[in-house]
Amino acid sequence: MRAIATLLVAVLAASGAVVAAAGPAAAGTLGYPNAAAAAYRPKAPYYQWWVDENGDGRSQVPAEIVSARGYPYRNDTDFVAWKLQTLGVPDSRTRDLHGAGSWATTAAQRGIPVRNAPVRFGVAVQLGNPGHVAFVRDVLADGRITVDEYNATGTGDGRSWTGLPASRAFSKFLDFGLTTGHVPGSSVSVARNADGRLELFGVTNTGAAVHMWQKTAGGPWTSWSPFDGRLTSIAAVANADGRLEVFGLVSGGTIYHRWQITAGGSWSGWIPMEGRLVSIAIARNYDGRLELFGTNAAHAVYHKAQLHAGGTWAAWAPVEGRFTDVAAAANADGRLELFATAADGAISDKWQSTPAGTWSRWLPIEGRLDTVTVARNYDGRLQTFGTSSARAVYDKAQTIAGAAWSGWTRLDGALTSVAAEANADGRLELFGVTPDGLVVHRWQFTPGGVWSGWSSLPGTLRP
Repeated sequence: MRAIATLLVAVLAASGAVVAAAGPAAAGTLGYPNAAAAAYRPKAPYYQWWVDENGDGRSQVPAEIVSARGYPYRNDTDFVAWKLQTLGVPDSRTRDLHGAGSWATTAAQRGIPVRNAPVRFGVAVQLGNPGHVAFVRDVLADGRITVDEYNATGTGDGRSWTGLPASRAFSKFLDFGLTTGHVPGSSVSVARNADGRLELFGVTNTGAAVHMWQKTAGGPWTSWSPFDGRLTSIAAVANADGRLEVFGLVSGGTIYHRWQITAGGSWSGWIPMEGRLVSIAIARNYDGRLELFGTNAAHAVYHKAQLHAGGTWAAWAPVEGRFTDVAAAANADGRLELFATAADGAISDKWQSTPAGTWSRWLPIEGRLDTVTVARNYDGRLQTFGTSSARAVYDKAQTIAGAAWSGWTRLDGALTSVAAEANADGRLELFGVTPDGLVVHRWQFTPGGVWSGWSSLPGTLRP
């Protein structure tokens, strides 16, 4: 049980006061893990819900109306604290910010930047008593914001809202560094078309999906083109028949995918898949079946595979372990290998014992990284690339195909996410996004050989 003063509970719970919506609202859980908390006192002025944490069937007030995050269940403060923690913000930064209307004052006292303008992946604050807080999912070019929030109307429910901040009296915005820090999932991915041309997919700082491609295999690049939709994360792979398939996550974790109807041809629309994730990775089995991996907001890992190449999908199945990001690739002998990073940066990998067979247990890899990606060299050796919390870039490779690994080597540059793929002639090419959102790439001059320096591509993506 968590001890907390009854008076403080009342003050915090009151932050769910009724707010008039100024734009369309969409109800839902928004992935919040305590959305089913039972009503205890769902009325003005306290708005309280409880969770039977010890299973005795009795509400233990005040402990069982307050989450482990230190805020009342199904209130705006608890939802925002949960959301920030799933994105890597430490508990010490979100705990004890007091009532919603006081968050800006308390945050400033702790050294958390408080802005007068909206910050994507930050917190919008209505000052006063009781006030209100909401997670800023997006900042639009016309000045509107999209927020995810709980208990905005006293019902203890979640919803998304889009409108001008002033119309909801949002006047202060807390910046937890997520616009330049690590957000689970990657904003960049790359795959190779059937004719050998690499195609790069990305998510911009406004969430727009875009893509660009080599005009000829190994040649110059086009400019970015819209790819429809607004995403938080993206992953791409080539099917066995050469058709590219792209998987994307939207805010809230819903999964979508689309594919080339013919190899190198036009694209289908986005189709939703069941489940919710915050990061996603894809690889192709030896028999052509795609296998999808991902982590959810609670850092649980799941996977699912096509029942046959290019066909329907099996249900999601859990994978043991708790991780924030994953990457996957096929070894030269067809065995998939999965890499993952934990919230503290610890790195692990596991692999199929035989192609499409059972999996090994997770084994730790030395070092600490925020993001990881993997590609296969011309000679079958997997090569892993990653970025640290300090934006440093590292790589390591199998010494022989399917065997032991070298140590980490630090590469020059500062990046927040990376993606890699082999060109048609076997030369690896590495892509990255800088802390300012610039897109850069470098490549091997010969298969398995030395690397070029970094070269810029046009446009910017989400850091």
